Amino acid sequence: MEYKISPSLMCMSLIDIKQQLEVLNRRADMLHIDIMDGHYVKNITLSPFFIEQIRPHTPLVLDVHMMVENPADFIEPIALAARWVKKSAWCSTPRHRWNTSSTTFICWIKSP
Repeated sequence: MEYKISPSLMCMSLIDIKQQLEVLNRRADMLHIDIMDGHYVKNITLSPFFIEQIRPHTPLVLDVHMMVENPADFIEPIALAARWVKKSAWCSTPRHRWNTSSTTFICWIKSP
């Protein structure tokens, strides 16, 4: 079995993010980004703007995990911020039914 390292950027120091990304670029296989809207779950975390800001500083795949009430509102902004979408899995929320029974939207994003 092959293991992959995917640290969560939610726990990073935003003040030192550039230096932390330099270290992760050498040691991680991909980066995990949680996007929470404060509705689907109580927390509010990172955003498509955050993805846009870090994209030039990492060649790694971004594993974006959305826990949001209206996922469709985030899909295009994330894809545009990341510049490339590799694959996606759709979700279901109480108000908006999607094609699968999953409760989160996940998309793997890689630089071109």
